[in-house]
This record gives sequence, structure tokens and C-alpha cells, in this order.
Amino acid sequence: TKFSSHIHEYDAVIGIASKVEHLHSIHSEQIPAKLGPTDPRLLPLLPQGLTHTFSKSLFSMLTPEVTTKVTELGINHVILLGIESHVCVLQTALDLLEKGIGVTVLKDAVSSVNRGEIEVALEQMRNAGAAVSTSESVLFQLMGSAEHPGFRAIQALLKETKEETQKALNVFCT
Repeated sequence: TKFSSHIHEYDAVIGIASKVEHLHSIHSEQIPAKLGPTDPRLLPLLPQGLTHTFSKSLFSMLTPEVTTKVTELGINHVILLGIESHVCVLQTALDLLEKGIGVTVLKDAVSSVNRGEIEVALEQMRNAGAAVSTSESVLFQLMGSAEHPGFRAIQALLKETKEETQKALNVFCT
């Protein structure tokens, strides 16, 4: 939270994060005693029992504790979002890929202090084997069809967050 005012279009990242945080979530807080905890706007969205929070000082979120949790949960693919794209997000993506875990980075939900760092980091992640997509595209990929039991809820969420999505796309995907 203390770092958020320095992040390019931080509120756009939070708006998109609110769409995907209802999924099983592992998130990390970079030295929370100094940089603050998870943004309180996200806390109500994190599902009870499906959320795992880890403090870290490594830039990559793939700490030994997170690696253990990823292994316990049998995770073989990760949807990655957050800040800073060229530091924590990049190093996490590279570490996951090195461990054979698939990575999809949400282009509309990663940012940095310097806007120019974002695209360079995304290119590096793409070149390393990560997929780069958008939040809405990934949500539809996860559902697979309109017959999915969560389709109506996701459709309602997308309507509700339409303005945030448009802003994020205009900011990060142009």
C-alpha cells in the first residue's frame, strides 16, 4: 500500500485484480512492515479458504514457502498479475517457468513505477515461454463455454466492471 502511489495507473491494476481474485489465490506482500500490506480494497474479494498470503523479501514470489504451497496444491499453471512488472512479476514468471509451471500474465493487470518497464518485462516473459493475455479473455478460457456453472456470475461481473476493464485496456494494451 505504501508503494501504490508510485505505480503507473495503480487503480487500473486493482480494478482488474478485483475480477480474478475470486479464484484460488496465492499472493505475496513485499516486506509488508516497510511497504504495507495487501491493498484493503482487495481483501473482501479474497475467498476464505482459497487464499494464501506470504510475506517475502525476495523479488520473486516463489519463496520456499510458496513453492511448498504450489506443490501441495498441485498447481501446474498460474495466472500472474501485480506490481512491479519488471521486478517481482518478471522474476516470479521466470522462476515458475523454470520449474515447469505454465504462466499466463495478465497484460491489463501488471504495472510498474515507470510505464516503459511494463512492455519490456512482458516481452521478456513472452520470450521465456509465458502467455500474455487479458483478464476477460482468461476468464472465458477458464469457463470454456456458456454452460459453465459460473457463466452468469462472470457475465454479471464483467458488466459491473466494464469501465475498469476499458480503462485498463486503454492504459496497458494500446
